[in-house]
Amino acid sequence: MSGRPALVLSALDVWDISSYIPPSQLLHTIHTALQSASRARLGDGTGTQMPPRLSVHSSAYTTLFMPSRIDTVPVTSIKVVAVPRASSVGGLPATTLVMDETTGSLDAVVNARSLTALRTAAGKIPCN
Repeated sequence: MSGRPALVLSALDVWDISSYIPPSQLLHTIHTALQSASRARLGDGTGTQMPPRLSVHSSAYTTLFMPSRIDTVPVTSIKVVAVPRASSVGGLPATTLVMDETTGSLDAVVNARSLTALRTAAGKIPCN
């Protein structure tokens, strides 16, 4: 254990923090992560790992587990998304768990809906 509590970042926290990062740096970081993810899917042996997602089914939701390790950042994380079935109302927001690279303990719990929105927007903007 790291001896300190895990950081918890809400959707508002994610948006607030991202507003302090210069847009060019934010775009560069997201594009670097996307490039690493693409190379991992191609199996180029870079050390970036994105195994196939796992799913668990219940009567109300399908929960998806998407682990990854991006060596260029470096970070190990797992995104958890609960996808409601047609007959259920609402759903759970996505959550990303970020692990400590030295100890493997939980470093942060981050609202993944906001992270995904940032990633999606950045993926649509060409990087120079």
